[in-house]
Amino acid sequence: MKKSTILAAVALLGWLTACAPTTSTTGGAGTSAGSGNTDTPASGSGTASTGTGAGRAVDEANTTEPAAGSGNVTDGKFGNQPPGEVTTSFKQKYPSYTSGDWTMEDGHYSTTYMKEGKSYRASFSNTGEWIDTRNDVVLDDLPASVKEAYKNSPYGSATNPRFTQVETAQHPVLYRAEGQLNNQPFSLYLTPEGRTVETPR
Repeated sequence: MKKSTILAAVALLGWLTACAPTTSTTGGAGTSAGSGNTDTPASGSGTASTGTGAGRAVDEANTTEPAAGSGNVTDGKFGNQPPGEVTTSFKQKYPSYTSGDWTMEDGHYSTTYMKEGKSYRASFSNTGEWIDTRNDVVLDDLPASVKEAYKNSPYGSATNPRFTQVETAQHPVLYRAEGQLNNQPFSLYLTPEGRTVETPR
């Protein structure tokens, strides 16, 4: 190779070196240091995903939602299982039937069960004492004496009354008529003989 060619190549290499940016190393280090001082982690860093996972784990561990069967029945709404005394009392009184969802109202726990194709509702105190059991009936199914007593009562002219057969410890069979008359609610309890009794609870 000619000497002049070699000298030209060396000169070109020197020119390229002189023109190259001088901040690549120093500037890169400065940028890297600056990135390390930001509050937001760099894109793609493993720290962000790990932190998110840890936060989620803590949130899940601190959840206050009750576990199923914890006994937290909300007043007036369907909820989990009531105190053990209540479910035990139901099983003792109705061993052949399975309880449905439990509700709570005025401190009393109620559940439904099916018997001969009909729905019954049993109510218990919070200590497990049985209060009553009810099932809906229609006017035509009432005993003649109950039907006559209702029609002759102050509420006999009410429209669309509802009738329920009620069983309590004091009264094996009662019939309840309820509804509205002149925009006023009423509730009437009658024995099978048509005699009026006070509210059983």
